[in-house]
Amino acid sequence: MPMDTHRMPRLAQLLLITLLAAAPVAQAALEVTVRGGRQAPVPVAVVPFAGAEGERVSQVVADDLASTGLFAPLPREDMLTTPQRPEAVKFINWRSVKVQHLIIGEVRERDASSSVLQFWLLNVTQERESLSYSIPVRNADLRYAAHQVADLIYEELTGIPGVFNTDIAYITADGRGDAREFRLVMTDADGANERTLTRSDEPLLSPAFAPKRDRMAYVAFQDGTPAIFVQTLATGGVDKVLSKPGINGAPAFSPDGRRLAVALSFEGNPEIYWVDLASKRLTRLTNNRAIDTEPVWSADGRSIYFTSDRAGKAQVYRMDSTGGGVERISFEGISNARPDISPDGKRLSYVQQTANGYQIAVHELDSGETRLVTPGPLDESPRFAPNGDVIIYSTKGRGDRAELATVTISSGVRRELRQSGDVREPAWSPFFEQ
Repeated sequence: MPMDTHRMPRLAQLLLITLLAAAPVAQAALEVTVRGGRQAPVPVAVVPFAGAEGERVSQVVADDLASTGLFAPLPREDMLTTPQRPEAVKFINWRSVKVQHLIIGEVRERDASSSVLQFWLLNVTQERESLSYSIPVRNADLRYAAHQVADLIYEELTGIPGVFNTDIAYITADGRGDAREFRLVMTDADGANERTLTRSDEPLLSPAFAPKRDRMAYVAFQDGTPAIFVQTLATGGVDKVLSKPGINGAPAFSPDGRRLAVALSFEGNPEIYWVDLASKRLTRLTNNRAIDTEPVWSADGRSIYFTSDRAGKAQVYRMDSTGGGVERISFEGISNARPDISPDGKRLSYVQQTANGYQIAVHELDSGETRLVTPGPLDESPRFAPNGDVIIYSTKGRGDRAELATVTISSGVRRELRQSGDVREPAWSPFFEQ
């Protein structure tokens, strides 16, 4: 199959970027458990790739596919043969073990610091090649290349872009009393490669990625006073953006990355503003006796969705990004809060209070249809993955601790992402810019 020239620019950039200069990698990783789903997983086989690093790369691919709950990789001990190139494949061997799709490949060294990762996706039922790529890669970036292989395979088989080669961020809290420590952490989407961006003995809140995946906004407290910061991920440099009296909260980048929508209370009750990051100039957007908070920009930057209790209970509203034109969006359940919008602008997610507690709802903006996608009873802080089909959120875990979970909208598959301590306030990075 010819190389897909539309996909390759993002792939090439991803494999050439320098690893983020954050704190040293920790050994702990999120423990992933897959649950639910509306269909049986598709049997696939990921044969150990050829080459010194081949088996490690193919294991990452297999783990990524298995983590979705949509695919069931064949155990290696059940493989009758282990071909690494298409001409060596005998499809009858794979049909006999019920495999529908076969992934084979190799990692060839080019020099001491780089390799070529080549793979093939074969349709066993139709006995044909579905996809193939030859990818130049630095040896230090082989794990990222493996994630990208899984992304390409996932999109070929489901029609939905994969998100394995993205990052997630979240807040952890460990210890008690004066020994309590908060950390803003970033990991690969599978929970590996943990990096601590900042730590504090006071709360950290509301991490948000910039559209180009190069900066992170968050709220930190200094001597009990909240402030909004933006950290440059490649250098670790931090800029204090706002520190007004009262509430400084809920930062959200505009689609062009030049502004933050924020919730501030220095002029009275909490209102929505945006701040120009270059000039620090503030523009007030709401003016209401109610509490207005938790802003998020629409995908085209023309609207801002936010939470307000102007109807008596918290509900989700939309307004023009210059203020005005306010309309209520959510009507079901007891209350609704913490909106997020999918990257394609077609869906909202938010926390809906129901008779079962707090659950994550998905609202289709075209049809107005709303449905609950998590079981509750204490689900919060939903954020879309960049493909718009997966939502990460915080939920009640073991021992009443908070942990992260994801739900895939199209399949209903849920994943629990566990780690020691309380884990809250997730954010999902965008795709890398093409």
